[in-house]
Amino acid sequence: MDPYTELKELPSLKGSLNNVVSQQHRLKRPSSLSESCAWTELNLERTQAHFTEAPLSELVISTDIVPKKDKEKNTYELFLVTNGLRFLFHITLISIFETVFFFLYISTLEDSGIQKTIGYFINSAVASCRNLTQEEVVVSDMLLNSIVNTTQIAQQATDALMARTAFNTNLMIKSWFYVGLVTCGFMILTAYSRLRSIHVEWKPLILENIGLVLLLAAYEYMFFSTIIFPFQPLSAAEISEGAVQQLQSSCGLLT
Repeated sequence: MDPYTELKELPSLKGSLNNVVSQQHRLKRPSSLSESCAWTELNLERTQAHFTEAPLSELVISTDIVPKKDKEKNTYELFLVTNGLRFLFHITLISIFETVFFFLYISTLEDSGIQKTIGYFINSAVASCRNLTQEEVVVSDMLLNSIVNTTQIAQQATDALMARTAFNTNLMIKSWFYVGLVTCGFMILTAYSRLRSIHVEWKPLILENIGLVLLLAAYEYMFFSTIIFPFQPLSAAEISEGAVQQLQSSCGLLT
């Protein structure tokens, strides 16, 4: 049989060479397996035998694809944990600094200010009594002993010192309790980030907060040294005038 006639009798498939030959009638050579005989029933059976779809149970499902909701959840979790650690670490350093700064520096300044004001009256009284004669000293001593009980004053001073020390110690313990509370919060959040395998940039977090606290410490020291401590409160002379006015109006003394 003529090859051209044989090709025309084969079923035509869309896109195959047989379809082109059946329309243009220009084939001048015998057909090859890749052109026309590939579409015979035998070769189609071979194709189906080699290219069969695998069952669904054998398909490999990729687990690298994270759903959108899970991605958003992980993003929020990373944001909250990272900023929570930064905030708690900053507050922890600030609380430690403020506690140490107050009890070692500010409290000393306050005591010094009170002693300085009271020292003005004490030093004035001492300077005045140095010019008294022996007879005046005896008379003044008798008068003061009739008014002032030195033993009672000493006991009251001791009791006041013990009460003040206990009260301030309680305040210090309470302040360190607050420091421990914030530190525990920071440690708990740190443990949570480790358990959840959340990547935290620890080096910039620590260096940033230490730098901020050091700058704050320098500013606090400068502010108290140049502003608070040199500040002039109510002077001793003004206090003396107020005391005289009270004696004049209430007791009729020093008129």
